[in-house]
Amino acid sequence: MKKLIPILLAFLPLAVSCKLQDTYTQTNVQEMVTVKEGVLLNDNGYVFNVTEDALGADKWKIEGNRYLALFDILNRALDIRLKEVVKVSIVSPAEYDEAEEYPADPLSPEMASVSGGYLNLGLGYYKAKGSNAAHPIRFYEEVKGTVHYIHITHEGNGEDPTRMDEKDLETAIAVFSLPLDLKSGERVSLVMNVIVTDSTGKKTVQEKTINLY
Repeated sequence: MKKLIPILLAFLPLAVSCKLQDTYTQTNVQEMVTVKEGVLLNDNGYVFNVTEDALGADKWKIEGNRYLALFDILNRALDIRLKEVVKVSIVSPAEYDEAEEYPADPLSPEMASVSGGYLNLGLGYYKAKGSNAAHPIRFYEEVKGTVHYIHITHEGNGEDPTRMDEKDLETAIAVFSLPLDLKSGERVSLVMNVIVTDSTGKKTVQEKTINLY
């Protein structure tokens, strides 16, 4: 899948949000943040003050909202120039049932990180160009020994990216935070359907397991 939007870079199998080491003038910082009393709080407790706003406060300043934010750090006081945000949906996975039939439309794993007690996922998908129809994405957890398998399903609207011409399709992105309580020695794997292209250029949808760590 093509790069979806500049704020999201593909960095699987796992990127773990780390503490900022040098907070004096950094550009294009990407952080998971939550709006708290008018400022942006990241998962490591850093407070960012929006002193230059390219979006307008009405686009992001909603108490309690969680975002993947793109910004520049302007000084040691952590004043920032806010450039872009993607709204993050907080969802708790249901229990996976092997006997149940789940939607099998493909997704593209664009981002995965663990921070603030969440598994953060950026997922891309194709949709019909110009369509505003919903594309439900749901999560199911299956624990086997020390591995938490997160099954991710995508229910499209009849678009078949293995057959449709790309001129009729466009890409979209959805970002989620799943509450995650990992104990020592436990691991996470993602299970989802993805598009696979063979040596002849033929596209098929196949289930893939991505071991995060």
